[in-house]
Amino acid sequence: MLAFVKILKKFDKVTAKEVQTIYLKVVESSYFNSSDKAIRLMDDVEELFVRHFASGDKRKAMKYLKPNQKEESHATTFFIGLFTGGFVALFIGYCIMAHISGMYTHQSNKVYMSTSYPVLSMFSLFFLHLFLYGCNIFMWRKTRINYAFIFEFAPTKELKYRDVFLICTTSMTIVVGVMFAHLTLIVKGYSSSTVQAIPGCLLLVCYIQRYICNVYCQCCYTRMRLTLLFIQVFLLVLVCPFKILYRSSRYHFLIAIRN
Repeated sequence: MLAFVKILKKFDKVTAKEVQTIYLKVVESSYFNSSDKAIRLMDDVEELFVRHFASGDKRKAMKYLKPNQKEESHATTFFIGLFTGGFVALFIGYCIMAHISGMYTHQSNKVYMSTSYPVLSMFSLFFLHLFLYGCNIFMWRKTRINYAFIFEFAPTKELKYRDVFLICTTSMTIVVGVMFAHLTLIVKGYSSSTVQAIPGCLLLVCYIQRYICNVYCQCCYTRMRLTLLFIQVFLLVLVCPFKILYRSSRYHFLIAIRN
């Protein structure tokens, strides 16, 4: 009955006619509305689901039949705007600093462009992909596409577009902030061992890397160790089999890469 009311409201809005009251009288007096067969059929289906798919546990069955939707938080929207503004400001500062120091000219620092810059830009490319994924989720929800069912995500636990944008903006702010600090220290002429350890702050393992690596090691070897460490941690999180860090979303991402 509620579905008919919504359809008639939409019809009146599109056609600029007022036929809702006329058709509702016919619908209310129809057999399918006055009969209780539909209600009994729903009860029978619910009972069969509880018996065969939930081992008789009705509370467990209701989690699948009537999942509770997560409430949207205004704090999420606030932090998305905050980190977006931080990312834009830091990115503009990085571009100005790179232009002043001449990093992208023929006389640029070849060591920076061949080692540290690819490591940091790798993270930027990864989170750019994540941002585009959030845009896809936004358009799917706007067009009422049930992407969680299509991709077999866990019910009520899939990543919403707000969650994706929050992860993306937070991560990009950290990445661009590290790039800006890293470039600033290079321009000021700090020691190579200290400057090249800064990219490790992206995964909060900078202090471990600097403790393991000998200060007398060659710079290229240190940069290679940092790059391998970043890649290993990301791969471990990506293939983690436990139900943490949005396992269903990571599982779908691996399927998409395989295909």
